[in-house]
Amino acid sequence: MGRRTFFDEPTEKSQVKTHIVNNYFGAWARVIIPHVRTRGRKLAYIDLFSGPGRYEDGTPSTPLLVLQQAVGDKDLCDMLVTLFNDRNQEYADRLVQEINSL
Repeated sequence: MGRRTFFDEPTEKSQVKTHIVNNYFGAWARVIIPHVRTRGRKLAYIDLFSGPGRYEDGTPSTPLLVLQQAVGDKDLCDMLVTLFNDRNQEYADRLVQEINSL
């Protein structure tokens, strides 16, 4: 059997993190957008260990879920600036492909 990696499939802890971010990011954004709009500013979402965007089993990870929320909300889409980083170049390249497919 081959070596398992973190991004083979989401662990229970990863699912909890994803659930928290996915649910609360949208709620936070709806609260903060009016304040950001009045100041003519942007919202930033930064993920410094972003991974490839999708687990090997096809499950989207946090960066894609955040971007999917932005795509579905015009105000958020207009204001959101994201920064994704991963020291694994293969993961970073795969994330770019996943983002481009959105």
